[in-house]
Amino acid sequence: MNFTDVQFVSPIFKWIGVTGKISPERANAVINAYMLDYFDMHLKNQGGSLIKGPNSRFPEAKNVTSLL
Repeated sequence: MNFTDVQFVSPIFKWIGVTGKISPERANAVINAYMLDYFDMHLKNQGGSLIKGPNSRFPEAKNVTSLL
């Protein structure tokens, strides 16, 4: 649920395990960076380094491949 705003509503969501282990502010920073990189890559034909694989700036982000 870190991808939603529920993490900013109340700290109880972290205590009951609804959100991840990182702080809401860090999760928000990671999500924003990856979304910006994705749109830069597809709309501006630049960037894309975060989307292509692991990045040392965001060790908590995991790149996965499709199960299909």
